[in-house]
Amino acid sequence: MIKFLITIIVLTLTYLGITALSKYDTVMSILIMDYKISVSMFLLIVMMIMLISFSSLGIRVIGMVLKMPYLVAEKLAGYKKRSRTKAIMEAYGQVVIGHYDLARRVIERLDIQNIDEEYKEHINLLSAICNQDFDQNMPMLQNLLSNKEYHDFAAKSLAKKLFDQGYYVQSLQYAEQVRSTTNNDREMKLLLIKLYAHLDMWEKFGLTLERYVGMYPIQDQMIEKDISHYYLKAAKFTLSAGGEMKALGYLEKSLEYNPINQDAIEMLCKINLTSSREWLNLDILERAFSKAPSFVLFELYCQSSKINNARDIYYKLASLVNIIAYRDIFFAIAAYLDLQDEIKMLRADSTEMLLSL
Repeated sequence: MIKFLITIIVLTLTYLGITALSKYDTVMSILIMDYKISVSMFLLIVMMIMLISFSSLGIRVIGMVLKMPYLVAEKLAGYKKRSRTKAIMEAYGQVVIGHYDLARRVIERLDIQNIDEEYKEHINLLSAICNQDFDQNMPMLQNLLSNKEYHDFAAKSLAKKLFDQGYYVQSLQYAEQVRSTTNNDREMKLLLIKLYAHLDMWEKFGLTLERYVGMYPIQDQMIEKDISHYYLKAAKFTLSAGGEMKALGYLEKSLEYNPINQDAIEMLCKINLTSSREWLNLDILERAFSKAPSFVLFELYCQSSKINNARDIYYKLASLVNIIAYRDIFFAIAAYLDLQDEIKMLRADSTEMLLSL
């Protein structure tokens, strides 16, 4: 209704304007090549206005026609952008639920050569996560190192993959990059400990392990056994360089993490025996024998102990464990010590057990 009223008002004002102007209208004569044209001034003005209006309209139409390809291209680009965004989101979704093969197929549909830079980083990241092939995966991860957001992920992945392949020097380069930006990364601290051990970097090994234990108390027996093994390796390395006392320190550390590490016990006992410090072996041997009796521990105990009576040695070790549970070991010990009465007792116990079955 308002538009209709406005239209009526405009038309009315136009009519009144034309009527008012017609009172002042004059006739103009225009001479063109001996032709004299008479035209009213009012009509001439109206024609000029119409000419200008149509010219403006024509220019706008031509401009729209010329811009049409760009508008179409822009629309297509917007469609492609939306479809790429949708594909990348779909790939992320597949990764989250663990469907790496499906995510890789989605990524492969995208033409990475003709794609915007903003998408390339996402595609490289997704490709690196989904592709488990070592040779193909490495370049993808290296491309991500320049991106601050993905740097730690890429460096960590490279370090782990290189470690698994046995490239410890190269793995350490990337692992230390992660450590410099994320100081509380438990997984990478543990990897650094392993790398320092493999590369015989024992000072850094000890410092990193101390920090690790201070932050994350070790409760995994497998990790404890690995650390015990690394300290044993450190002791062998140090002893070969003439550092006996330092080697003893590493061996003691090894036994802290695994009191029944027989290789560490043997090495420590032999060093103490050679240095006439055999009494230091007794507590270590008794503690180890109480947890995992063996004939080797018995032999080391005999060499280290000042007990001369064979029967006393036998019963000292027997007091540490259940003889019946380790009958075979005590048979061997009794036979070695020539304790005939104890051998008869062990045989009698064996017979009773067989009869009870």
